[in-house]
Amino acid sequence: MADAEVPSRSAGVSRDRLAAGTPTHWALLAVILTVAAALRVVHIGDQGLWGDEGLTLSLAHWPVWDMLLLPTDPTPPLYYALHKLFLTADASAATVRSISLVSGMASVLLIYALGRLAYGDRAGLLAAALLAVWPQHVDYSQEARAYALLFLLTLASATSLLWWWRLADANKPGTAARRYFALLLFSLSTALSFYTHLTAVFWIALAIDILRTLAASCKPRLNREAWLSIGLMAILAIPGLIRFYRQFTTPTNFNWLQQASPAEFLSSSLQVLLPVSTPFGPMFKNTTIALMTASLIGGLLVWRAWRWRRAGSPRPKDKARAAIVAAFLALPLLVWLAGFLTLPIFMERTILYAVPGSILLFIALLQRVKRPRLAQGLSGAALCALLGATAVQGTMRPKEDWGGAYAFLEDQVRAGDTIFFCAWQYPSLRHSATRPLPAPLINWYTGTPILLEEPFGTRPDWDWTFYRFYLGPGSNRLRDLPLQLQRRTLKEGARIWLMESECSPEAKAEISASLPKSLQFQHAWTSPSRPASDIKVSLAKAEPGTELNFYSPADQQRGR
Repeated sequence: MADAEVPSRSAGVSRDRLAAGTPTHWALLAVILTVAAALRVVHIGDQGLWGDEGLTLSLAHWPVWDMLLLPTDPTPPLYYALHKLFLTADASAATVRSISLVSGMASVLLIYALGRLAYGDRAGLLAAALLAVWPQHVDYSQEARAYALLFLLTLASATSLLWWWRLADANKPGTAARRYFALLLFSLSTALSFYTHLTAVFWIALAIDILRTLAASCKPRLNREAWLSIGLMAILAIPGLIRFYRQFTTPTNFNWLQQASPAEFLSSSLQVLLPVSTPFGPMFKNTTIALMTASLIGGLLVWRAWRWRRAGSPRPKDKARAAIVAAFLALPLLVWLAGFLTLPIFMERTILYAVPGSILLFIALLQRVKRPRLAQGLSGAALCALLGATAVQGTMRPKEDWGGAYAFLEDQVRAGDTIFFCAWQYPSLRHSATRPLPAPLINWYTGTPILLEEPFGTRPDWDWTFYRFYLGPGSNRLRDLPLQLQRRTLKEGARIWLMESECSPEAKAEISASLPKSLQFQHAWTSPSRPASDIKVSLAKAEPGTELNFYSPADQQRGR
């Protein structure tokens, strides 16, 4: 990569001291990686798994082939397959999040390479430093979901694409093998991003267009190389395309996200692409939103302007990096607009992978600064601002307090009690359990009460049980599964605990209808750390003759 560097205009005399290969350069990179690791590791296990993270533990039981070809979950299968390969349900919260942690750390190192390729040695260090302290990236590097992995793969796609272009643009003999290797990396990382999250399709479309345009602009043209890469990606994408088709042609009522308004779109984009806390109030925020809108429009104009296709047209050296920056910055807008045509998918986490565009754009602007000391001051100010935002927001946002819910039950539940749970978030509560409780747990799902554990916390294959009855094949046909009806009369005064997370009014009505009409649930606990949380516990006491009717699995343990 060293032969593809672009000297920094603002480096001045100090460039040699920070050039790649010098002790100072590698020492700074080591410090950056150490800071990145510290921010991502120190508190990674402090909070229990939230709902989606816990669900991953059971979703990983799908056979990999079914993950590839069937719409087993709205999120594509790569993250679940990695979890299935490397992790188990009884791993600690920190271990469960390790795939994202590794992806986050690898991204810091990879954006260093991208920065060096695009703008030189000093730029590589600055890019790595910015991402190391970027609040949202720190947060999602500690979450057992696919967003940090998507960030890594799209970043790898951009880096390998720019590497290929540097080799092609240099037009030196003996670079063909390295060009094909760069294209292979580009094809693999781009295809894998398609299997990580559906929003990757926007980056894939833009990246392919960049590749085709760059190949056509070379002398001699490299269209053959581009089409070989595109062909390889198309072959690799076949199972994903089958799954994509089945997912969008399968009727579903799963549509909890609302389309963001223009103001919400700008606010969320600003929070991800410019996550700097400020004391200056609404005036500053509105001004920044206006600037953000202008930059997005400007990014689209730059995207259109860079596409030179006429023979003999000029080829500025920075056209590839400008196209990559514009593509990254266009991603939030594309993700938002897609919600008007299909299901809404715009959230802060689904546009996280656009952050490299902000980082590279900032570095590009610094390249225009003629005075080295001013450029260094701006770099330091940006790093301080990001560190301030991280300090204000924390390295991990507050998650659902399932650990607190379990601690409350552990303190209150006694023999003869019953726990009702009416949500799909049972895996998160179960993962937080440190010891068994002397009460059965009955999960209420589509009007069918299922005994998952008796007592709660004793079934070693609880993740498989939840997969079998709620996520796997036949999960929507509970009557076809091996269930046994049980009737149980509770002792007078025995307590019934209801976990109300995502318990709809209909579900509450069904639970109440299955019990004596005189029995009323009273609120008992709400997380003190998250008072607005929907994780609540209610309590009712059994009256004489209170009877529970529920179903229990016929296979009490998973066959080995």
